Amino acid sequence: MRPTIYLKRIFLTFVICTTSFSAFSQLSFQATLDSGKREFRRQHALYESDFNLSVQLLSEAVRLQPNNAEARYFLGYALDKLNIDDANMMAVTILETTIRASEQFEAVNRLEPKYKGELVRLDPYSKLTAVWGSQAFSYLNNNKRDSALWALKEGKRRGGFLQSVLEYCRLILKQCKKDAVLITKGDNITFSVLYLQEVEGLRPDVVAVDGIMMGAAWYANYIKKTKPLIITHSEESIDTTEYLHWEPKAVSIVSKGNNTQTFSWLLKPTYFEEYILRNDWMLMDILQHNGAARTFYFTAPSDSSYNLFLTDHLLNHGVVEELITEDGKIADFATFPSNVFKEFSLEDIPLSDLTKSPDALNLINYIRIAYLSNSLYLAGQNKFKESKELLQKMEQKLPVDKLPHADEAYEKYYKDVKSYIKSD
Repeated sequence: MRPTIYLKRIFLTFVICTTSFSAFSQLSFQATLDSGKREFRRQHALYESDFNLSVQLLSEAVRLQPNNAEARYFLGYALDKLNIDDANMMAVTILETTIRASEQFEAVNRLEPKYKGELVRLDPYSKLTAVWGSQAFSYLNNNKRDSALWALKEGKRRGGFLQSVLEYCRLILKQCKKDAVLITKGDNITFSVLYLQEVEGLRPDVVAVDGIMMGAAWYANYIKKTKPLIITHSEESIDTTEYLHWEPKAVSIVSKGNNTQTFSWLLKPTYFEEYILRNDWMLMDILQHNGAARTFYFTAPSDSSYNLFLTDHLLNHGVVEELITEDGKIADFATFPSNVFKEFSLEDIPLSDLTKSPDALNLINYIRIAYLSNSLYLAGQNKFKESKELLQKMEQKLPVDKLPHADEAYEKYYKDVKSYIKSD
């Protein structure tokens, strides 16, 4: 056989073997990743979960393809769930696992600054905020404030606490009256408000309470021990009361600013139409014993998962909703504050923050939605001039080229409201 033909055959055999190995490796990676994701979802749906196997499978997927962003994203999520399956475990967060989870989300952001893989819930930037915010709360619960400050700063250094989200939460705090109680919901808002108050010292007079996390006994007791609020429930009763059987009934509190008046509303069951949960029970106690002295706000848009069915009594201020308990005052859009325009600017926000983080984009878009809703409200009150002026100001302040729509539903609402108002 001629040497040239022999060499060609060797080369062809090498190419075939290499191609076959590559195909097998890809098949093995995909099977491992799919198994890891499947196990993660299975455990995620269980009441008592164990994420060790999903961590093992997803770690192997990352070993096989270290540059696969989706494998690292799911591994980060699985590690975070191993650390904090729910809010009850936040008090015993393990720093080593926090760092391991963080490293995976950081790798996702390096590999794909605009992550395009499957999402569990939060995008990788928001998860960095969540894992380090959780670590900070764990330190605060154990009276380690210096460590909590380090964790918050470390989370920002590693890519969490985006400027866009911090600006949105600055606006939330600025809308609150002095010594107000702010009821928050959601990782991005709760942890970012914590960052602003603890690291930047912004609005320390505002008492921030997460309306959902209050369902965790450690957090409810942390609020009782550290916040200047009257809470009548004992630590023992907080520890042992997960839920209460509840019939729909009127609940009353003393009206703010007038101790001779009471304010009542109908509190319905929040769980299986038969119970209220620990967080509802705690918030009701806080309202009943602090409502006369403090203004209460809920982050907007609020719902019955944490606002105790108070929706009809909440005055919309754009990014927060104020509880109105004074007799004769109506909760609507009528006093929507013009200073929101002065206190928020897209000039302070890198466009990359919005385009790379769907969660941040969705959050900032709510400012536009709030103004559109207010414009629509004014038009419904036959105040067409004011409605059009507000719409014009919004378009100047929040142009689409600087604040893209979060999704098609946001864009449709924008176009529908704009068309309706300009047609009048």
